[in-house]
Amino acid sequence: MFFAVTGGERLKILIFIDDLLCGGTEAVLASRLANLSSGTEAHVATLYAEGLAAETIRALGIKVECLGAGDIGRLKTIAKARDIERQLHPDVSVCMRSVARGLLPFSLKGKVAMFWDHPIIRTSPRQAMAEAFQVRFAGARMYCCSNATRAALLKIYPGREIAVIPNCYNTTLFSPVKTTRGNDRKKKVKIISVGNMRREKNHLDKLRVAKILKREKVDFSMEIIGHGDSRELHGAIADYKLEGMVEIVPGSKDIPAKLHNSDIFLFTSLSEGFPVSLLEAMACALPCVSYHFPGIEEIDSTLDSLELVRHPGDTEAMAARIINLASDPGKRKNLGLKAAELVRESFSAKKNTAEWEEFLKKTVSS
Repeated sequence: MFFAVTGGERLKILIFIDDLLCGGTEAVLASRLANLSSGTEAHVATLYAEGLAAETIRALGIKVECLGAGDIGRLKTIAKARDIERQLHPDVSVCMRSVARGLLPFSLKGKVAMFWDHPIIRTSPRQAMAEAFQVRFAGARMYCCSNATRAALLKIYPGREIAVIPNCYNTTLFSPVKTTRGNDRKKKVKIISVGNMRREKNHLDKLRVAKILKREKVDFSMEIIGHGDSRELHGAIADYKLEGMVEIVPGSKDIPAKLHNSDIFLFTSLSEGFPVSLLEAMACALPCVSYHFPGIEEIDSTLDSLELVRHPGDTEAMAARIINLASDPGKRKNLGLKAAELVRESFSAKKNTAEWEEFLKKTVSS
C-alpha cells in the first residue's frame, strides 16, 4: 500500500471520470498525468465511455478501464468502483464530472477529492440531490478550475473550503511554430473553433458570424471541431447556405496541426469554467476572438491578448473583429505572440501538475 505525505514518499491516485472522449477536462487530466512527479502513480476509471483521451493516457503507460455504467446500471457501477478501490488501495480517489461526483464519493472508503470544471453546477434535480447528499456526508475535499466556478459552488455549499487550481495545456503539443500564417492579406482566412457540442458552447453564433462574413464578401473558411450531436448545426449551415464554407468535424488527434494551419480562433461560449481550447489556441500564437464570459479575466487580467466582444450574442461585433484581423496580418501576428507568451508563463502543465499533486497530498494528510 502507498502512503502519501508532504515529504518524499509515494502517492497513488485513483481517478474516476464520466468519460474519456476528447473534451477540455480530459485534455487537462492527460497533461497532468504526463507530468506526474517521480514516485506518483495513477490509475483511471471511466464510468461510461472511452475515446481519444483514453488512448492518450494509455500511451503514457497508465492503466485505463471502463466500468460500463450505461450497461450495468448505477448500483453495480458503484460496486465495481469500490472493488477497484479495494484492489488498488489508493492514497486518494479523485471524482471528476457530474455523475462521478454524484455516484461515488459517499460510497468510497478512503480519502476523496471532488472536482468541478464548470460554474453550471447542477444539471438535474436527481444530480442535485445526489451531490448535496455526498457533499454533506462524504467529507470529500473539493477543488475547481476557476474563481468563477468557486463562487457558484459557494452559493450551493456555503462554508466549504474549495481550492482553485487553474487548468493547463500540453506544452509539448501546443506551442508557436515557424509559419507563414497571416503574411498574405489576399488569401482565404481560415477560422477555427474547438469545443464539444453542448449548448453553452453556443456554436450557432459561429454560424451567424459566418453568415455575416458571407454577406460582407469575406473570403473565409470555418472549421468547428467537437464531439457530440451536431444535427442542429448542420441544419443551420443549410439554412444559411454556408455549405463549402463551414465544416463540422468530430474530435480529432490533429487539433495542434489544425490550429497551426489556421488564422483566427473563434470562441463563442456563454459560460465556461476555465476553457482549455482557448488556452491551446493562445499557446499556438493564434489570435483569438472571444465573447466576454465570467472568469475570462483569470486567463488574462488585462484582456490585452484577446480580441474581446463585451456583449455575448453580438455577432455583428464579432464579425467586425474578424474582418479587422483578416485585413491586418501584422495585428494577427502580434496578438498571437502576446497570447502565447502569457499562457506559457502562467498555465504550463509542469507547474500546474505540481500544484495539483500538492493539493492531493494535503487531502491525504487532512
